[in-house]
Amino acid sequence: MDLSTYFQPVDLNEIGWSESDYFSNIASCTDIYSNGKEFPNIEGAALAIVGIRDDSGSSDNKGCADAPDEIRRYLYALAKPIEEMRIVDLGNLMPGNSNEDTQFAITEVLYKLLERNVTVIILGGGQHITFSSYKAYEVLGRVINMASIDSRFDLGNDQLPLSSHNWLSHIVAQQPNYLFNFSNIGYQTYFNGQTLVKLMDELGFDAYRLGVIQGDMVRAETLVRSADLVSVDMGCVRLSDAPGQEQGSPHGFYGEELCRLTRFAGMSDKLSCLGFFEYNPLYDHRGQTAHLI
Repeated sequence: MDLSTYFQPVDLNEIGWSESDYFSNIASCTDIYSNGKEFPNIEGAALAIVGIRDDSGSSDNKGCADAPDEIRRYLYALAKPIEEMRIVDLGNLMPGNSNEDTQFAITEVLYKLLERNVTVIILGGGQHITFSSYKAYEVLGRVINMASIDSRFDLGNDQLPLSSHNWLSHIVAQQPNYLFNFSNIGYQTYFNGQTLVKLMDELGFDAYRLGVIQGDMVRAETLVRSADLVSVDMGCVRLSDAPGQEQGSPHGFYGEELCRLTRFAGMSDKLSCLGFFEYNPLYDHRGQTAHLI
């Protein structure tokens, strides 16, 4: 299968970049699928960046589909990693004619990348994409651990269409199920209620309040480093540190705390997919949230 059929190249001019800007930064060591260039060869790649322009499951956060290129604006400028690795940026996966088509495309792309032991970083879109990411492991027949860094559990009604509010219920309802363990890191009780907290316990899932994790980051390290798939809802960060949210909160992780958590993911030998979701450039003051991501 030709993966390039699913992707649109990155418009470097639109995000304010040109090849003359490449100098000892991540852009200089990344094979970017951009206008006028061929689609990168994924064979032998260690890391693949995938932008997903889909907010179909985030009806209350329209605009998060525009996140990938805003994040790239700051990502490309970061210092080149010391470690020698082959990085490819596959561009932006465009939505299909229906939500089902988009979900299938995401699963198919991730399946092809994971099958080749390429670690995937997903940029943009709604957190419902986590379900499609999980399905890639299902296709592989691989039992996994998942961690969600989120202020909410997203345990909505699985009988309703897939959304950023019920994606976890859709995963739980899958049969056969390839989810060995699920951990929520940083939930806030007043957004979920004791009934959902009890349900998480009955499901055998690990759930840790924001205050508990902030007081014991070592506990979070164990959870994150044992996960194959880590899903980050940018609503887990307080508005003062990440204003690029449609529905933010004055409480949440500080920016540097999220950096610590994702560094744990980067140190992991198990991690194969990390996604940053629900970032909305429409509300982002001077690119602060994009820069944080």
